[in-house]
Amino acid sequence: MWSHEIRVCVRWLLVALVGGSLLLSGPAWSDSATASTGEQPVDGAVLRWGLSDEANNAAFAPGTFNFFSAGKVADPGRGGTTLKQPGWKQTSGSVSIEKWLDGGWHAATWAGLSTDTTGKPLAGPLSGRFSGHQIVFSDGVGTIDRDAGTAHIAWRGDATVLSYSGMSFFYLSDPVLDVADGVGTVHGTLSGYASSQTDTSVWEPVPATEVTLADLPDISLGEDGFTVTPTYAGSFPKSWVAFMDRLGTGSFWYASGGSTDAYKAALPITVGYGSSATAPTPSPGATPTTDPIENTAPEPTATTSAASSPTPSTSAPTASTSTFGLGSDADAGDATAGLVATAPVAQLVELRAAHIDPSNSADVSDRWWWGSGAVLLALSFLVAVSSSARPRSR
Repeated sequence: MWSHEIRVCVRWLLVALVGGSLLLSGPAWSDSATASTGEQPVDGAVLRWGLSDEANNAAFAPGTFNFFSAGKVADPGRGGTTLKQPGWKQTSGSVSIEKWLDGGWHAATWAGLSTDTTGKPLAGPLSGRFSGHQIVFSDGVGTIDRDAGTAHIAWRGDATVLSYSGMSFFYLSDPVLDVADGVGTVHGTLSGYASSQTDTSVWEPVPATEVTLADLPDISLGEDGFTVTPTYAGSFPKSWVAFMDRLGTGSFWYASGGSTDAYKAALPITVGYGSSATAPTPSPGATPTTDPIENTAPEPTATTSAASSPTPSTSAPTASTSTFGLGSDADAGDATAGLVATAPVAQLVELRAAHIDPSNSADVSDRWWWGSGAVLLALSFLVAVSSSARPRSR
């Protein structure tokens, strides 16, 4: 009887040891194995991007700011205007604007466009503090294949990127992610308006153009998504910069020798897919640095619009705490266009400073804990059964 029970215990021990070994080597339900399922459909993907710190910064025209709006801001019909509250939207269709505040992402507010990530007013364009907003595209559809390292996900919707509270702005629409061999590209459509430096009454629409929004290196297609910092060797992609040159704002998107050049560096992009969409989201507003950035972008052409900036000043203007361009409800103005005329954009001064990208943390697998636990459990079971099965003395 004793020998039979010992044999049973040995069999159970072998089963447990084999199971533990499988856990240690990578079980069928582990992250790596789950990822090995071939091409899978994606529905409800989310893309989050804050573009750059400069796109979340105070501007140099007193009381104006750089910020985002969901949807397309109405055509003001001329340059040199700032957006008022009725013309701004937190959400439009599948596009929304969110702000990093109190350790998490929240729906953006009109008042929050001019405050930093602690809720304090932005001190000025050289302060190194930013408003911390992201454009969020939801409801993306496509496919991913973790085995092959490929993905194709498309989003529909529009956002407006405003500089100097709307004295210059453009539309960003319908981004598309493509990944091959772990390297990705985000394409999208840009459109907007250009004006003349010599005649501020000129205001001409620029045809919608498909450009590269971001080049993404070293993408690992995780279970829920990924976060990656776009390639930035001193410039956004050349097709992006070329389009901005037509609007007169090309130098906003590459290192041009100004005092806030490094604020122009591209911020991380986060893509979440599947029902959970829980990819980690980095906090914006890193401490600035003065590390030099190599400028690889072409200089703006001489025929750019009035939105282009003149030669940088040798000293920063005094920071303003007013809310010019971001007025209260009582100061809302035209509820249709939500815009108010101001000084010509040609009078604005461009100064730039410094930025470092947040680093991304890596996930750590816990299957060693499970495997070790299974082995210990099996040994404990053997000792317990052996003790109970040992013949008792009479």
